[in-house]
Parts: sequence; C-alpha cells; structure tokens
Amino acid sequence: MKKILIIVCSFLCCLSSFAQYKSGIVEYGIVAVDVTFKAGNSQNEMVRSLIEIAKAQKYELKFNSSFSSFTEIQTLESEQYDENLLYSAKIVYATLNTYFVDDSKKELITKQSDGSLLKSKTLESSGWEISTESKTIDTYLCYKAIYNYQYIARDNKTKTKTITAWFAPSLPFPYGPIEFHGLPGLILELTKDYTTYLAKKVVFKDKELQIDFPKGKVISKDEYEKAILKN
Repeated sequence: MKKILIIVCSFLCCLSSFAQYKSGIVEYGIVAVDVTFKAGNSQNEMVRSLIEIAKAQKYELKFNSSFSSFTEIQTLESEQYDENLLYSAKIVYATLNTYFVDDSKKELITKQSDGSLLKSKTLESSGWEISTESKTIDTYLCYKAIYNYQYIARDNKTKTKTITAWFAPSLPFPYGPIEFHGLPGLILELTKDYTTYLAKKVVFKDKELQIDFPKGKVISKDEYEKAILKN
C-alpha cells in the first residue's frame, strides 16, 4: 500500500503540468534483444542479422484521452534487406501487427499483417504488480511494473509470460507499446520475451489527435487461438 501511495503522490504533484495536453506521440526504438549465443552454432550469423534488423526498426504510439494506436514507422525497405530476413526479424524480435486500444471499453483490436482483425480484452490495471523501484527515462521519473499472464501455446499447454514495464506517473495516459496498457502513466520502456521497446521521443499536443480504428472482419481472441491450434 505504501508504494502505491508514493506513486500516487508523484502522479498528483506532476499532473497539473500535463493537464493542458490532450494527446501525444511516442516514438520507440528497439534497444535490447536478450539472446545468448552458443559457441559453434551454425545459425549464429543469421540470428545476429535478424537482431540488427530488429534494432533498426521504429514504432509509434499515438494516443488521446480515450484511444491509442501502436504502429511501425516505415524505415526499413525490402530493397535494403533480404525480404525473408526482414519478415523474420519482425516476427521474432518485434511485431508484424498494429494495435488499437479503446480505453473507455477496455478493448484491444489487433490488425494482423495479413489484414485480418483480432478482437480481445485489454489488460486490466489490477493485473500489474507495481514496485517502488524507479529510474529516469528521457527526464521522466519511471516506476517498474510486472505483469504475468497465461497463454495457450502451440502444444496446447498453458504457459506463463512475464512482461516488465517502466511507466511515468507524471504522464497521465494509460498506454504503452504493443498491446500493453492500464498503468497509471505512459509506459516508456517495455520488455517482452527477448525484446525491449524504449521511448526515444515524446511529443504532447494540446488538441486531440484522431485515432482511426481499422474496419473489417473482427473475430474473438478465443476464435483466433482455436484457429491457430488447428494449424
């Protein structure tokens, strides 16, 4: 309880500074890919190439008071890299998808790379474990939060993943990279699997940015997972 009060106090002290802002844009880079190489592994060179391609990618989080979108900034061209390596780097160390959050409905829509849509519930704030561990990211004081969630793997077994986030209570927007949100402040750093997304640039707007949600066929998360398991 004490650690929550500390963060809440920090949030309230800084809230007035950003009260005039209604939306913003965060640019993220991939700054760390935690992979341990094994000596003599013939695939090491290819893995290193994938990591370098992944680190060259950039993503953009656009948000307003109710909605957000997380998309890739098109900086890599297929002419610049082998198309198969480019695709593999995104699917292994980054993401091929575009994510849209409706915070008022607690709803996530994921636009797949093939154009299909996945509809699911977003992560609730109660699922995060917030600690008093802190650090500064781009002048903003951030606190560490952990989220453990279960998923059904391809072998039909239930497994657990741990997500680590660093959020800024002084930036009162509940959004973050890929599908993760729900913390009392913008997520400026997030680590999932092998990859860490780090905010490189934060810009606020005094007018609401328009977030255009995709249109098309939407299926439920359960339907999507059942379809994956059948393949």
